[in-house]
Amino acid sequence: MEQKLYEQKMRQQVMLGAYQQKEKDIESILDMQKQNSKQRHDIKNVLILIRELINDEQYAKATEMLDKYSTGQKNVNLAEIISNSIVLNYLLNRKINQCHDSGIDMGCYVLGDITGVDDMDLYILLENLCDNAIEAAAQSNNPTIKLQISEDNGNLCIYIGNTTPGNVLKNNPDMNTTKKDKGIHGFGIMNIRDIIDKYNGTINYEQQGDNYLMCRCRLKKICQ
Repeated sequence: MEQKLYEQKMRQQVMLGAYQQKEKDIESILDMQKQNSKQRHDIKNVLILIRELINDEQYAKATEMLDKYSTGQKNVNLAEIISNSIVLNYLLNRKINQCHDSGIDMGCYVLGDITGVDDMDLYILLENLCDNAIEAAAQSNNPTIKLQISEDNGNLCIYIGNTTPGNVLKNNPDMNTTKKDKGIHGFGIMNIRDIIDKYNGTINYEQQGDNYLMCRCRLKKICQ
């Protein structure tokens, strides 16, 4: 009974953390929309200025202004993933920026109409899949993550592959957490499997060589 109560409490903490992060992502959505609107306004004004300088034959000054503006935009994080799911867009863009800051090459591809899975379930599933991939890739040489999300005959397919520091399936065939605090971190894998089961789906891991792991998830859509 104590073990069940402990597990329930830990699951509640994980869910609470996911909801809190989702709220932060919503704030990021509004901030990014504001930044994009400001940027569009800035671009319009810069283009007007450059055109006026060119009309006055001040080509050197026009080039200088263009270079200054281009340099100022290099550090701006712009949305790279655009799909019909707002939750998916900002979760993945946050992960892309996180990987960029950590020196991990992350590529994401979203294909088709991503519907039929509850936003919160999709959020928790991808949050955990991405975190596991980031943790493993960060310990490997040439850290790389490739994620593809697509629709296939009423199924939502999620394929995520990442470099690894060794043969994961050989060293840890049950994919149990390797973190010291197993009481909390072990729920990441459990949450993944719970959501897979909820949608009568499947999850398979395939080690491709000793330094690359592929995870394939398929979920049957149940909500439209």
